[in-house]
Amino acid sequence: MKENQAETNVRRSSRLKQNSIQSYFKQEKAIPIVDKKKALKPLKEASITVKNLNTPEKVLIEIKHEKAKQHKTAKPTKPASFRRLRVNKWTKEAMALCPKPIMGTEDGPDDDCEVRKACMVECTDKSCTAGPSCGNRGLQRQEYAKYEIRSAGGKGDGFYAKEDIKAGELIIEYVGEVLTKEAAQDRLKHNTSRHVYGMGIGDGIVIDSAERGNDARFINHSCDPNAETGKWEVRGRPRVAVTARRLILSGEEVTFDYHFETEGEKVKCMCGSKKCRGYL
Repeated sequence: MKENQAETNVRRSSRLKQNSIQSYFKQEKAIPIVDKKKALKPLKEASITVKNLNTPEKVLIEIKHEKAKQHKTAKPTKPASFRRLRVNKWTKEAMALCPKPIMGTEDGPDDDCEVRKACMVECTDKSCTAGPSCGNRGLQRQEYAKYEIRSAGGKGDGFYAKEDIKAGELIIEYVGEVLTKEAAQDRLKHNTSRHVYGMGIGDGIVIDSAERGNDARFINHSCDPNAETGKWEVRGRPRVAVTARRLILSGEEVTFDYHFETEGEKVKCMCGSKKCRGYL
């Protein structure tokens, strides 16, 4: 009897991994598709429109493929192999896909800090004459808001402000391992974690914080969010900043809208806001 149960668990585990690979990214012709009949409960894919002066892009975010359990303590849950990162860790393959800088430095440094900020490009010593007084280097200096990670009830862990955060201010950067879409898909085949976190930033590049990353991975969804994501260029590389959409009071949970785009079964929303759509 025990042997039969073990065989059943192995088959279920195999089907779950195959299904995770199928729905981790938007279906494209270049990506193999697993037979839908073998799927159990597919992951859903979210998309967030990101401002870009030249061409609009989308930031895609994967959320937990299992319901988060309520934790008795305020300690965040992380995979046993999780390692904290201060900045993104790029692979050589992802670097080869890195887009060209929006604004070059051929003319030398200048004082156009506000112009670069409007273009979502941070200043550097090569592009800016302001030096230490420059106010457009938040991601590089990690000028994050004060926050804490604690239980968010039925949603699992949540990201909470520990101070008032004004509209437009940087809250935190979404940090992780930067992979190609193909590498991230292949990683899912050997995934042993209960959760999957992957953020696509365009050009076939994915920021994966499943095993390495920072606390931005704990930010939950809301249909009436108080924060948003934006794609910035920092020293020629794309990075994702989470900023406040409005005044966020101390003790308030920080959230943003995942804007789920899904085929098949819908995911029930647990945000609890008055504007809740019912489903992600």
